[in-house]
Amino acid sequence: MSIAALTLVVASCTSSAEAENDGPELGATSLFSADENAIARLIENLFRAINEEEEYAVYAMFTPHDTCRPADIADRLPTIQTGVSPESDLEVQALKLREVGGATSLAFDLVERQGSSQKELVFEEFFPVVFDGQRWRFDANVCLWADEPAGATDSGIRDELLATLTAAQGFYEESITYLATANDLRYQVSGLSVVDVDLDLTPGKVLWTSGIEEALMIGQGQSGTWYCVVLIGAGTPAYGSASSFEQVATVNGCLSTASPSGW
Repeated sequence: MSIAALTLVVASCTSSAEAENDGPELGATSLFSADENAIARLIENLFRAINEEEEYAVYAMFTPHDTCRPADIADRLPTIQTGVSPESDLEVQALKLREVGGATSLAFDLVERQGSSQKELVFEEFFPVVFDGQRWRFDANVCLWADEPAGATDSGIRDELLATLTAAQGFYEESITYLATANDLRYQVSGLSVVDVDLDLTPGKVLWTSGIEEALMIGQGQSGTWYCVVLIGAGTPAYGSASSFEQVATVNGCLSTASPSGW
């Protein structure tokens, strides 16, 4: 598993001279609030701890899970690739926070400096974070994340939802109803990872439920966020997201989490 699976969207390199003229300066995180600084340090420390395979440090950065103890993390750390060198200096810049349910989702730039070169990694999303009353932690089960297939990434499940949406719209145009099975949708768009039974929903798959004039599509990303799409008649799709399945499990629930700007 690669940290880049957490929707890394840009990776660019510059020389030290170029960084002085065009790139962000290290130390920009001093402009953050106290909470933002703490979250930035948490991100930086996670990359270092994974690179150095420090299972106890990684364990302390996540909300506790009985099925993911330090020994469980130690088994998985050699399989996780951070995309940065252990010898590099790291600093989070351009940190953006967004409330999703009871957690806070992250987007940020990670600047890696090694010798005379500088690399910038841009993450649109990352593990969500929560404040437990004493410190900020990542709100995810890192063991489950390390075990999940690549299709379960946030960007991957959103792409799968959009492909399912295309199939649903095609079916509706032909049949004037959304009463389709998963097989009907696969006939419209081949290769869909879509199911129409709750018990078949696993990471990387989209759950499809529908009526005559309504359709709901749900899938979970690697960060723990649940994404959904609602179609009503031939209208404009609504795109929602939340921190729990229950919040998006119905058409009205998904609509209540929808944003005018989409995901």
